[in-house]
Amino acid sequence: MKKYFEKWYISLFILPILLTYLTSFVQLPDIISNWEYSIITSLTILVIILIYEIQLLNKKVVELESKPTEKDKKIIKKLLKTLNLKMFQEDICTQDSWNGYPREAISNVIEFKHNSVLIENQTSVEKLNNLISDFLKELEIFTEYSSKRVSGKGEWLVP
Repeated sequence: MKKYFEKWYISLFILPILLTYLTSFVQLPDIISNWEYSIITSLTILVIILIYEIQLLNKKVVELESKPTEKDKKIIKKLLKTLNLKMFQEDICTQDSWNGYPREAISNVIEFKHNSVLIENQTSVEKLNNLISDFLKELEIFTEYSSKRVSGKGEWLVP
């Protein structure tokens, strides 16, 4: 309530009433001298200003919702740690299936997939969730391929 009283435009509601009573002896334009018109005019102005402020606040809310929170950052760090990004890059991205993949790298990918679909690892930013889901789709293609095309030989999965 305090926030509403701090706003200057709230006085637009009281101003027409005061003007009508204080200036009843002076000839004024119709819109000011008639208290009904003055209240309607001031309320119209007030509504326009409030609509504008609501739009500004909505923009701020959208901006705040699109930024990841500390919890979101922790979730992403935990997921990347599970994936072991350096091992993923070295042993899977730069490797081809002809030479095979280390078993640990494949198990990290599977664990990452499992952990990222859990509800506790969902972020509050929709765009970030969509990016994770897109990455998961690509990982699903890779794991499906590797499950059909490679087999275990010690610590390596080879064709």
